[in-house]
Amino acid sequence: MNVWTIRLAVAAGLAYLAILGYAMANFSYDVWGVFALIPILVLMTVPIVDRMFVGRDRDLFPIAMVGLAAKTVGAFAYFWIAFDAFGGGDFQLYHDAGRVIARQIRTGELDFWEIIPHSQGTQFISEFTGLVYAIFGSSRLGGFVLFAWLSYWGSLFFVKAAILAVPGLARRNYALLVMLLPSIVLWSSTIGKESVVGLGLGIASYGAARLFAGRWGLSPVAATAAGLFIAGYVRPHFAALWVGAMVVALIVASVTGNAGRGRFGRLGGAFFAVVGLVALLVVAQITLSFLDPSGDEGDEASGAGDRITSIFETTEKNTTTGGSQFDPVVIRGPRDYPNAVFRTLTRPLITEARGLNQLLPAAETSFLFLLGAVSWRRVSNLPRMLVRYPYVTFAVVVLIGFGIAWASFGNLGLLVRQRSVVAPFLVLLVCLPARVRPAVPPPSGHTDLEHAPAVPV
Repeated sequence: MNVWTIRLAVAAGLAYLAILGYAMANFSYDVWGVFALIPILVLMTVPIVDRMFVGRDRDLFPIAMVGLAAKTVGAFAYFWIAFDAFGGGDFQLYHDAGRVIARQIRTGELDFWEIIPHSQGTQFISEFTGLVYAIFGSSRLGGFVLFAWLSYWGSLFFVKAAILAVPGLARRNYALLVMLLPSIVLWSSTIGKESVVGLGLGIASYGAARLFAGRWGLSPVAATAAGLFIAGYVRPHFAALWVGAMVVALIVASVTGNAGRGRFGRLGGAFFAVVGLVALLVVAQITLSFLDPSGDEGDEASGAGDRITSIFETTEKNTTTGGSQFDPVVIRGPRDYPNAVFRTLTRPLITEARGLNQLLPAAETSFLFLLGAVSWRRVSNLPRMLVRYPYVTFAVVVLIGFGIAWASFGNLGLLVRQRSVVAPFLVLLVCLPARVRPAVPPPSGHTDLEHAPAVPV
């Protein structure tokens, strides 16, 4: 370590102490508590990330650090937008409930099993917030940063999964998009469900990527199960979507012989596909009960199809209110699926934006369209990648399933927020390996070009 590095470190430490002292003297713990929290999170994060990106992936370490900074800035920005611009939201309810639970934990009013988050949906987030507050303190801004930090780990696992499962991926481009895409950064940088769901699904995707790569074993299975467990407690329909996509990908991989090069090969892919089908049935039943708690499982007239239809109708009714409602796509049959998927994944287009809050996601959509056009060689390689790499099949099935299942959403804010969870798979499409064509054979008698490489097209 040279002398200038030492001087910069000392200067940064003194600046930090000065800022912390000023904040403690002028703000409540709700705000200044975050300045005591951030160094702890950084010290916990950097060594682990340093070990995650080694060897040929070492060039991604700076991007990961920029992503950590972006998440922190996103938490500060969302905090300001939420309370100064809009005056609060669901995160205030989670914060208030979390403070109460944290106080009960510290005073010993809750036993060991009550401390562990065990409810579903909104209540799970309240319990989880209480547990986090009991450890790190009940700072509201600190809560935003903590949840953004959890989401950051989910993004890291998405990056690691794609690098492992898709050889030839545009690694740097993909890492930059996942770490810096505004919708991924902003919507998960708050006390709320997206952060926890993003963490769980990132871990599950990494476990699935290891299975797709033929690394059968307890570790990837445990990672997949743990991630689905985390996401399923908050939003079981996302967990069901992930399980269903994994099953489809494993079946396709087993049929095409691309179930990895591990010692189990196709047999391993088929085995985990069967296990996944069983898991899908279980998760699907939990999802139906979560989304339609009034459904009577014993009533034969209320079959799964009727309950799903009822859920879609209720969702459309409940989400077509507020200041950003729109008319959702009406699905009358399979012919409406392509339009439903396209509109769900791309709404709003730039021509549909009304006001600044709609212009920002519209600008992001336009950027992705432009990036897709520039990367047409990669996007056009999608059919080949679907057959060759199960992880790509998995990602595409997730996107299609999301596009159809969420087509009934009639509120742009809710749609964009939940779409941010599948955004890592959306940007994967523009980072696929580029399509190549075989090199032109050399003319007869010329051998100096015999080993010419393939040419990208």
